[in-house]
Amino acid sequence: MPELISSNLKDNENRLYEKFAQKSDLIIRYFKIETLNNITAFIAFISCLSNGDKINSYILHPLLRK
Repeated sequence: MPELISSNLKDNENRLYEKFAQKSDLIIRYFKIETLNNITAFIAFISCLSNGDKINSYILHPLLRK
């Protein structure tokens, strides 16, 4: 059965670190979405499998626009 996502970001972060304990290249970036009343969120990705510049340009930047 799939695990549910917690409403607590720190719990979700800890779960990811547990699941990917062998992966030292797990990146978690916290940010606030101003257009959603400064809600705090994070994005997680494996650095060797993704392009940080594209994540910034096509995912984070649009979320952070006012």
